[in-house]
Amino acid sequence: MHSISKRSAFTLFHNRRDRLYGRLIHDIATRFNEKDSSDSFDLKTLSDGYQILLNNNPFKTPSGKIFEFPLRKHNLAYSVLLECRSFSPKFFEYYFSPLTSLSIRAIDIFSEKKNREQASDRLLKYLDTDTILSFASKDESGGDLLVLQKKMWGPLHEWAQKYWDVQILKTNNDFGIIMNPQPEKTRNLIKEWVCNLDQWQFAALERAICLNKSFIIGAKMIATANSSPIERLGIIHMM
Repeated sequence: MHSISKRSAFTLFHNRRDRLYGRLIHDIATRFNEKDSSDSFDLKTLSDGYQILLNNNPFKTPSGKIFEFPLRKHNLAYSVLLECRSFSPKFFEYYFSPLTSLSIRAIDIFSEKKNREQASDRLLKYLDTDTILSFASKDESGGDLLVLQKKMWGPLHEWAQKYWDVQILKTNNDFGIIMNPQPEKTRNLIKEWVCNLDQWQFAALERAICLNKSFIIGAKMIATANSSPIERLGIIHMM
């Protein structure tokens, strides 16, 4: 019986692991790049919007609703079409497609106003722990961190108070992000604004808040959606 050194066994194990890993990656890539010539996604223009088609039939969301977009969402409709076309319909996975999954939230869930009202309470919790409202103390990092935060986050804080015409409290501490409950009047006015958003705006707000851990950054992205590209680029720079 031949003995094998620990080093050889270790090398053999890792070589085999790498081969299996490489084969797995190849199989996954093949799966998602596989194209069936008989399947195709298209966009149909309606009198009041756009509809995603799969093989000339309405493409549906997981809950069975038809993928339809209003006329004002033509850019989103075409973007979702491109995402759909990037995968084989046979293996299409919604969670790999950010705009498609966002659209599903808008169509399946937030098309109902009662669902938007229920979700608004969950989103407002981010306001009490908003990243841009948690400032460092004057002593931390020799005060340099506070100076930088005021430069980056100060304008956002001022914008939020002016936009909703409310008082928004911020904190200065050495403990990072802590609970910072906002006045009831502030919460009520902002909640009213949130609940009046349409299903597309609400879905986008939810995604922006969760990604940035900031209610205010998410809200400004929605409130200034029709602003100049330069202003929108400035918001993205803060993310």
